[in-house]
Amino acid sequence: MISLVITIRMIVLKFPQKNLFRNISVISVAFIFFLQGCGGSSSVTSTPAVPIERTFLLSSVLVNDCGIEAPFTDIELLHQDSNWRTIAVHKSDENGVITFNTFEESINYTLVAKNQEGNGVEGLNIESYNQAKTTTVSRYVARHDQNKDQLSCQCLIQDVELSHKPLTSRETVTSSLVFERFEVLASNKTLYKNVEVCRELNGNWPLSSFVVIGEDFIEEGVGVSTFNDNFDANTELVWQLSAFDDAKQVTLNSSHQAFNSTQLIQGLSHFPLIVNKNQPSLLLFNSHIYNSESLYHSTANLVLAEKSSFFGSVVIESSHSKVSSVASESFAVKASTVIPDIDDVNFSEIKADGRYDYSSVKGYPMAVISFELITFHPTTNLLMPTKWTNYGPEKGVLAISLPLTGYTDIVTIDTKKTAIDTVLLKSNTGRGYQDYIQHYQSKLTDDFANDLKQYHIRITQ
Repeated sequence: MISLVITIRMIVLKFPQKNLFRNISVISVAFIFFLQGCGGSSSVTSTPAVPIERTFLLSSVLVNDCGIEAPFTDIELLHQDSNWRTIAVHKSDENGVITFNTFEESINYTLVAKNQEGNGVEGLNIESYNQAKTTTVSRYVARHDQNKDQLSCQCLIQDVELSHKPLTSRETVTSSLVFERFEVLASNKTLYKNVEVCRELNGNWPLSSFVVIGEDFIEEGVGVSTFNDNFDANTELVWQLSAFDDAKQVTLNSSHQAFNSTQLIQGLSHFPLIVNKNQPSLLLFNSHIYNSESLYHSTANLVLAEKSSFFGSVVIESSHSKVSSVASESFAVKASTVIPDIDDVNFSEIKADGRYDYSSVKGYPMAVISFELITFHPTTNLLMPTKWTNYGPEKGVLAISLPLTGYTDIVTIDTKKTAIDTVLLKSNTGRGYQDYIQHYQSKLTDDFANDLKQYHIRITQ
């Protein structure tokens, strides 16, 4: 074997240079046969990849006024291919769960659910997801106010009398709970009228806050607050609380945009702030007993353009939101001051056949496109409002481009649209489109939304 290898090398050296590549190929083939003669395999076989079966799982819930979830079953899922052709239709079980097996790693699917708000008529909410991971545990939170089960809730409405240090004025009076109005009882007492609080029967009352900001007798800004998690009813129908926590004056950067901010504690919003452009300082509640678990959520929003067009009224906005345990980091929000690179005359990014393309807006991997539609019930012919939202990449084809199986007598691509909303998303913590679609599939509060920029284009006819 050694002598043959030497011979082959000698032959290579004798070939003319211009035929070297071709001759090396011939020798390579000869060498392969030589190896086979020395015990190598006479054929190359490859094992075909074994298909992996995956289970898609989606839970549909309806949440009542005290946060209790119940299964929502007025929903179905259309499993679709990459061109939005329907492969199968799946209905939920009695637990609001839709599940099926597939060999696909990513799928397109559309949810069709009954929807009803306030005292309005029942309509449809349609959501389409492009290139969704089949292994992501998905979730749908329904809106159907008339079907909410409030029997599992205990709700009370009483007044709150808040005692605090003397103030000569009330600039801001807020609470994490809903209340009707406030009254000044004395310089050191503020009354919150008709405060409503709800909890699960025999459960815990939610942690709630009450805030008063004003001026004291030396005309300095003062902020006082308190927390409460005990709202048992009493015969006086007034909860009496005392505010001890004082806000501290915090200096802001010399140049900043206007923004709003709240503190997130145990999943609820507290201490809302409205900060004006270039405001030099603010009163910040950053020394309360829940400060170590508090997250600051701030949002800056700018209207970049407002105009009328052939298509209707147009508003183009930008926003930036940040969530951080450090207040100054959250306050450093800056919405884009540049109008996105779009056709703001003909809005040709969305074609009549359902194709769309926002790839000219660099760095925004997801487009969330919603249509508000005028539709009618197929039997009663009564108005049945419908909203169709498409979650997809910056460029693609909308699900509305093809007939929606089972609903072609209600909505098509030609159905009259009263509004078109496009939101272009850029997450500074998202690594790629799959992070974006997974966030909207799962409906989770995750790092994806901790640093988020958006462009919003709304056209209203």
